Amino acid sequence: NGSIISVNDLHKEESYFDNILLLDHEDFIFSIRSGNISEVKQYLDQFFEYLKKEKYDINLVKSHCLEIYMSVIRQAKREMIDELFQRIIYFKDFSNLVQYKVFIESICVEIAQHNYDRTKETQSDVIRKVIEYVEKNLSEESISLSKIANDVFYMNPDYLGKLFKKEAGEKFSSYLVNRRVEKAIEIIGSQEEVKMITVAEEVGFGNNPGYFSKLFKKQTGFTPSEYKSNLLLS
Repeated sequence: NGSIISVNDLHKEESYFDNILLLDHEDFIFSIRSGNISEVKQYLDQFFEYLKKEKYDINLVKSHCLEIYMSVIRQAKREMIDELFQRIIYFKDFSNLVQYKVFIESICVEIAQHNYDRTKETQSDVIRKVIEYVEKNLSEESISLSKIANDVFYMNPDYLGKLFKKEAGEKFSSYLVNRRVEKAIEIIGSQEEVKMITVAEEVGFGNNPGYFSKLFKKQTGFTPSEYKSNLLLS
């Protein structure tokens, strides 16, 4: 109020938080969001081991545990937060580090597991939609993972490719070739008279029936025509 306060006028008091271990809370919260339970447990092991080593006053421990707990429950789904907030009442009954650690770790694991399941479900849904897109557009020659990622899902193609391989167990390119050959076999087997160039068009090889024949033989051991002949003979 009209006066000047210099740096020398400020007397900094030592705080408990000045000396506490500078663990990376950001990475810890990210581990909970992404559902990485092993990293969550590892962080909590380090944190409580430090508190045990330094022998902090129980009230300071309680304060810091409460801070972590509030950060953790904000990573839960909305309908869980109120119920988790009510569990704060348990803090008043804890008298040692083991009790705090067991309680907080159980909540962290519960939320991380839920987030993992939700992420996995979302990823599976994406791959299911990729497969549905392929089925509906199998006759299009221009199908590619990049096209699907950019035009349909607005995702990074490399990420979608890794996700597809993780979920489907094979690369998208291999899946597409296998599915085209499988579809060709279905068409050949369902019609008594069918031109192989027509089959090639229906499975996305309209401009390159020769390449289609080569891929078909690689997968089945026969050219499309030979495969049809063997079906008729049998």
